[in-house]
Amino acid sequence: MKKLNRLVLGATILVTLTGCGSGKKNQTVESTQSSATVNITLKEDHKEIDSKEVSVKDEAVLYDVLKDNYDIEDTKGFITSIDGHKQDEKENKYWMYTINGKQAEKGVQETNVSDGDNIEFDLSKLD
Repeated sequence: MKKLNRLVLGATILVTLTGCGSGKKNQTVESTQSSATVNITLKEDHKEIDSKEVSVKDEAVLYDVLKDNYDIEDTKGFITSIDGHKQDEKENKYWMYTINGKQAEKGVQETNVSDGDNIEFDLSKLD
């Protein structure tokens, strides 16, 4: 009987330590990942249609941030629709974006975001 009690006690301790150990491992991984907050504004014809502040991993790819927070469609990496607001080639109307007031020089799949970035997407006619 004593032998059975020791086995049960040993198994209980093992399960407890294993559970605690794996939790600490996850906490360490999470604490090494820095987070960022970015502001995303959607406009159509220069009028705001949506705005939100989102938490992301620092240096996250903008395409992934959009995909995680909006219903998007793209063609070969170019955004063609955000939340049902679609570009219109016949009208020469396309999605363009700025980061911190500067026109983007790269596509969304090549752009990383940083804490405090203000990102603005505007669906409007090209000049």
